[in-house]
Amino acid sequence: MGCGYSNTVECAVKEDRSTEVNLIGRTAEISDAPAATLLTAGAINHSAPKLAETPCNILEHPLRIKVYFASGDYVELAVQPEDKVWDLSRRLADLKDAGWAVLLLGTESLDESFAASSIPDGQAVTATLLQDDWERPDRLSKTSREQIRQSLDMHGVIDMMQDEGKSIDEAFQQSNWRAFRKVCQPIQDFQITIFEFDGQRYVEFNFGLGDNGFGSVHAVGSADAIMKYDEDGWLPRVEPWKEWVQPPPNDDDDDDDNGEDDEDSCRYCCLPPLLRALAKAIDANKVAEYGC
Repeated sequence: MGCGYSNTVECAVKEDRSTEVNLIGRTAEISDAPAATLLTAGAINHSAPKLAETPCNILEHPLRIKVYFASGDYVELAVQPEDKVWDLSRRLADLKDAGWAVLLLGTESLDESFAASSIPDGQAVTATLLQDDWERPDRLSKTSREQIRQSLDMHGVIDMMQDEGKSIDEAFQQSNWRAFRKVCQPIQDFQITIFEFDGQRYVEFNFGLGDNGFGSVHAVGSADAIMKYDEDGWLPRVEPWKEWVQPPPNDDDDDDDNGEDDEDSCRYCCLPPLLRALAKAIDANKVAEYGC
């Protein structure tokens, strides 16, 4: 047996006390407990080594996908278990402040409803960036979404939505403005007008709330509003813009609008320059309009 004994013999069981075993995120170490011994009449002393647990960290390695842009640049995106291709497209577009990013595997676009984890490991994924598509709330850049959020928030709509358990993020996941409006209750409609003034493009948001119209105007590409609209009319939000959003001192100081007849001149003359440009653009059908 390798151990000789008479009436009473002890045979120590040798243990390597430096051994460590990884058990589901905890380190198990052999403690300095007495070794097991053989006693008279075959009885065994069960003072076996005990496991002393000490905390340790397990490093998780989420799937990462390398996505290339047309410029040759690339980014690595961490993929969470619940991510769809839609989520990756949104995050990529926001990195570049684009309206949307179409992901391609080879020459085929990936279905937005597919699980992102199903993208084959090691495959080259490319992204085509798209500018704002004002027809769809879910195809707007980070800046454009912030413009709309500010417009709704300055008139209390965001707080009303939160009281109903709704969020603006949910609204921006909708594919059309009618569905967007339903999430953004209690607004009654939502209109977007893009126009040009003095060589710069602007966007106006307008929505019904109760018996009044509300909204704001922003320079395209800039999140902050330069003016707002409520039951008191148009009000400037930025100091340098006051001269462009306030009516002229009196009608006589206005020019003749490049020879337009008196009726048209009278209709425009009381408007501040920025709103006059908007009104004329609408009348001339030189605006882009979206909404519901």
